[in-house]
Amino acid sequence: MNASTYGQLLRTNGNIINSLQVGADGPKEEKLDVVKNERFMQLRHKIKPYFKILHRTPESDLEIALASEDEDLPSGLSLNEESILVEVEELIQKFENEYLLKKEEIRRLWQQTVMQWEEIENLEDHRLGYAIVHPTVIESLRNLNKSVIERSDERNARLAAIAADTVELRFHLRDIWATCHISDDEKTHFMEQFTTENFSEDVFEAHKAELKIWRAYQKKNQSLMDKVAKREQMWKELIDLENRADDPSRFVNRYYESLILPNFIRNET
Repeated sequence: MNASTYGQLLRTNGNIINSLQVGADGPKEEKLDVVKNERFMQLRHKIKPYFKILHRTPESDLEIALASEDEDLPSGLSLNEESILVEVEELIQKFENEYLLKKEEIRRLWQQTVMQWEEIENLEDHRLGYAIVHPTVIESLRNLNKSVIERSDERNARLAAIAADTVELRFHLRDIWATCHISDDEKTHFMEQFTTENFSEDVFEAHKAELKIWRAYQKKNQSLMDKVAKREQMWKELIDLENRADDPSRFVNRYYESLILPNFIRNET
């Protein structure tokens, strides 16, 4: 029986995620808490970028919890009340509407700028000082260009950091898969994310979630995996012993170790 077979025996219920999170016989209340917790984390992942994009400072306790960098559910925040999730969803909708309004305003301002630019070019009059090369125009365009470049640099830097962090998470996943004797079939659902080179925030978050699942699995089944590892070590030692027993040179080695080597050592000393 190989390591992958042992890994499969550890997961006889065929439902890894459910067994990790609450157990097949867990109470309904506990399962419901898990669902609420996962939903809150999904909503928080969705709303967090808006705090930076809209330059908003979190004010209420809920907004502070939503903007937190902590991976776990903030202490003191209870999801027992269904209104909490509803409030978060309403807040997301509010932020999305505000974002769309600002985006529309930027589009309108840009269109007006292009029209005015063309007007200045067509009606340029040096005697009236009506020209594109006005210092305030040049300075404004320089600031706009600088801002766009900075945003682009920030994005590229963030993507580079995400790629590096995702690669590191993949190393951890490989290690824990090997430790837990996870078969290829059990990794199939994640292979598309695991092999993609199109790194993004969503891919990074998917890796974090996958690693969290397997770490919980490892913690829950550590004692059983220790027994598997011990049995594998005993099996290796047995194979090694059988190989040495089948080796014809063992008699020569024994003769050398029992007679020749002691005499050599005595003569040398």
